[in-house]
Amino acid sequence: MSLEFFVIVFVIITSVLWYLKRGSSTKTMRRTQKTVAQRSQLSTAKIRSINTVIQAPVRLIPEINNNQNSVVKNSNDLMNFTLLPFDALDRNQQQKINEISQCCRQPNPLLLNLTSGELEAKELISLIKSDPEMTAKIINTVNSSLFSLRQPIESIHHAIIFMGVTSVRSIALQFILQQSVPFKDEAQSAAYKRIWLSSYIASSLVFLIAKHLNKENAAELSTLCLLTSLGDMTMLSYQPSIANTYMGKTSLLERVESVQSSLGLNSAVIGKALAEQWQLPKSIVSGLANSLSPLINNKLNRVMPHEEAKNTLLCYLACRLGDLIAFEGVSDIFKVENEGLAALSSSDFAYIQTNIEQLELEQISQLFRDPSFISKAKRLIAQVVA
Repeated sequence: MSLEFFVIVFVIITSVLWYLKRGSSTKTMRRTQKTVAQRSQLSTAKIRSINTVIQAPVRLIPEINNNQNSVVKNSNDLMNFTLLPFDALDRNQQQKINEISQCCRQPNPLLLNLTSGELEAKELISLIKSDPEMTAKIINTVNSSLFSLRQPIESIHHAIIFMGVTSVRSIALQFILQQSVPFKDEAQSAAYKRIWLSSYIASSLVFLIAKHLNKENAAELSTLCLLTSLGDMTMLSYQPSIANTYMGKTSLLERVESVQSSLGLNSAVIGKALAEQWQLPKSIVSGLANSLSPLINNKLNRVMPHEEAKNTLLCYLACRLGDLIAFEGVSDIFKVENEGLAALSSSDFAYIQTNIEQLELEQISQLFRDPSFISKAKRLIAQVVA
């Protein structure tokens, strides 16, 4: 055999061995890749599982208050209560509204400017300074024991630096309302202070909530929450005997039921009527008209446009939080119990969780667990609650 023959055989054998070895390596590589892929899928599944746990829905209202049927059954008052609608009034009720409205003075012309939208600091300073009486009233208010500031405020500009545009505007609006609705005795004044405190806290909280939710109408919602007190103040001025309704640890349901029984009307009906009479923005008029709807309606999105329903729910929630502090003396509205906020377990909150879910506002529940938000909210509340 020639040398060439051996060379050819050697090359063939070497090629066969290389090919066999390559096939074995490929299979090993494929097995390795498959194992890696399986492990990766397992890790991904674990991560998804962990994320699912982390992103599990967080409740705002305690679980015990989520079952609407049990809430309604356990609250005969809510079950038997009928809210007087603002759009179905008879002649006698219309006459009563006109009679009650006459006890109000024509509001300060600045009311329209203060309710027309968000104001810059310079605009607010200019508006307030145009009314010396209002200027003095605001400075006296922020320097009172109500706010307990560490150093005296000497000007509107100084007040805005310390308290912010929203707070100062709220005080200005409250001053205008107080000018328009007179009180004659101490019981009325004491009840008014509670109404004022509740609406001021609500106005501050809803502005903070709306900003955290990236809503563009935070200032409008803040104004609306403040003006929800208009109906209560007017009825209190008209009939001083209802002052006791606002002096105990009363819920919204108890107050509305008592006033409807006494006057045949409620704060939403009166507030809407006065807002129309004073030619306030349409959004304020409709907001006041719907201000009590979440008390008895678990499907707000079926009775009003989606965005309006969101605004209505946010204002209602903020107002009830203000009530808890001003009327019921709750010291910590952020305490968690039964997977929700413990203080939000009365009939006033019966339909809030359902509406939150239907309106896709679950972010609110997350917000009330956020340490940064809670810290800001507590500072706002501490400004007016000793």
